[in-house]
Amino acid sequence: MTQNIFQTGMDVASGLQGLQDQKFQSDLVRQQQQDQVMAREAQAQQAQQLNALKQQYADSGDPAVMRQIIMADPEFASSMQTQFGVIDDNSRTQALNQAGVLKQMLEQSPEQAIAYWQENLSQNPAFTGLADNFEGGDFEGALNEIGWGVTALGGQEAYDSMFTGFAGAGEGGSSLFAKIDPSKYTPDSVRAFEQTGQYSALQPLAGSTPDPEYTKELRAELRSGVTKLESDARNLVTNFGKLDNLATEMRSGNRSAVAQGLVALVKMGDPGSVVKEEELRQALGAQAPAAAVADVLRGKGVSDGIINSIVQSIDPLNPDSVNVDQILSTGMAMLQPNVKSLVEAYNTSKGRAQGQLAEGGLLSIFDKGRDEFFSGLSKLKFTPGPIDTPIQETQQKSQFKPINNSTTNADQPTTTNWSDL
Repeated sequence: MTQNIFQTGMDVASGLQGLQDQKFQSDLVRQQQQDQVMAREAQAQQAQQLNALKQQYADSGDPAVMRQIIMADPEFASSMQTQFGVIDDNSRTQALNQAGVLKQMLEQSPEQAIAYWQENLSQNPAFTGLADNFEGGDFEGALNEIGWGVTALGGQEAYDSMFTGFAGAGEGGSSLFAKIDPSKYTPDSVRAFEQTGQYSALQPLAGSTPDPEYTKELRAELRSGVTKLESDARNLVTNFGKLDNLATEMRSGNRSAVAQGLVALVKMGDPGSVVKEEELRQALGAQAPAAAVADVLRGKGVSDGIINSIVQSIDPLNPDSVNVDQILSTGMAMLQPNVKSLVEAYNTSKGRAQGQLAEGGLLSIFDKGRDEFFSGLSKLKFTPGPIDTPIQETQQKSQFKPINNSTTNADQPTTTNWSDL
């Protein structure tokens, strides 16, 4: 009797659950149907608005209406982007830059714009249609065509930035050429600017006066670049000093010192490495320390060359000890090209600034202390023999004396005071 009562209750509950499930399914289907109806109505409304815009453009030929059509019709905008060869953000930026150069030239010197187009863009499918405009002298029409392309590439914000000088929410707008007159710079440097977006790539024409914004942007760009170079150089000095100072303890078999030294070595080759001392200390304590260390380093993206050097330096009979001479030799091999690259980059930036910046601007970036720091990198060495990459002498008149780039005799090792660098 009791069992039947329980069974009846379970049947009733099951039946109620079934009814609830059916209602849920019914509500879900009804909601989906409503969503589909609303989507179709929205599509019909968009199509109606798009057709109205097309008719309006046919009646008026208003370029602003065509821009509205481009923004309202994703397929049309996509086909225009395909014409421009846009496959990623970089190609989109390059296409916008090309359009910006041509637009700027058209407004200031149509003849120069035509020459630029013939040399650089006449075979580009996105710009071939301008041939009719140029042949007929319809420069306003050419500007409209460019404006439509810019709208397809970057929307209203890109158009506003390039054609009205108003940059919307984006930082600095979408066009690099809003701040400079490309006719004042050599064509090759303008092309390089298109590719890199770096104002330091621009080379003013002889006798021309660079735009004030160019000088401002160049100064900011050089300052930022040199600050990054100095940061990288100081990281290199720090890790070099750690490795050099840990050498004695590493030779004594101090596992902590070994781990710290290996981390410093890795960071000399890759300053952004995330290898941790504790990970290497644990790996050195494994049954197969060389393999364990290799696994840790490989998992952190360390290059095979560094991994092989470290693995070969580990004593299989005494994992707490490594061949310090080999580690230092590897460190020196990594140090030389890194120092050379940093100093050459500093020299290049300095040479670019000379003649372009006023003396005050030049010396605010390439001051005496910074010159001496980069010159001092040549003293870094574990073994005799300096790295000979002297800092170039400032060519402008300056209160600073020329840097003394003396080198150290290869048979007379020097002692580097890390705190001075």
